[in-house]
Amino acid sequence: MAMKIFKSIEVTKRPQVKIDAQAFVKMLMYTAKCSTEVAWYGFVSRDKDTYTIEDVFLFPQSVTEATVSVEEEKLALWHDENIGKDPDKVDKFRFHGHSHPNSNVKLSKVDVDYRLQTTSEYQPETQEYHLFMIINKSGEISLQLFDFFDMIAYSTDDIDISVTGGSDGNELTLAMICDEIDQFVEVRTPGISTIDELLKDDITGESCLECKYLDRPIKCKHMLISKGFPECLKEEGLE
Repeated sequence: MAMKIFKSIEVTKRPQVKIDAQAFVKMLMYTAKCSTEVAWYGFVSRDKDTYTIEDVFLFPQSVTEATVSVEEEKLALWHDENIGKDPDKVDKFRFHGHSHPNSNVKLSKVDVDYRLQTTSEYQPETQEYHLFMIINKSGEISLQLFDFFDMIAYSTDDIDISVTGGSDGNELTLAMICDEIDQFVEVRTPGISTIDELLKDDITGESCLECKYLDRPIKCKHMLISKGFPECLKEEGLE
């Protein structure tokens, strides 16, 4: 499939992205409560150039400090049971967010590849759109909006972002967030078999304070140990 070409232009109209207050709190709480990465989907509605993120929710996933992975069969079953039977939910299923718990909110190569894969499912010059977000524990946010009618990809600085009042008044408690995390998020301890997976990724914005390895910091033995690998890997020559 040919890659879609999005315009790189000086933005003359600024899309408005409004985040429901409860949805915003949920994303912050997911990020705060998980020491690892964690990802979520969300429902979005659109009125001309205004996009409203109405709700967010977790899905079955396996996580480490630097990765989120899913089993396609589990994800498909979850989607069929929770999204696919309701046409309104299917139409609003246009948002993906995840955390970078202890780093900045710049896109990694994995993030870029995932967004290209997701947006490849949409047809150009239609009313389709999709939003992506990254949040870290410092509260930094990056947002990207793909508009398929004008074929423009808007980035954080091109978008007016605001948080709106709660939509339904339902109480949101920390216990509810913890229960949701326990239900859907499986923390995976990195093992030897996952070294190749981590070495493939360009982890941006990180450097080792011990050896100052800057090119591909995840290859540094100190960084590997910080990601949960055992001390014995020091002897493997991964400098």
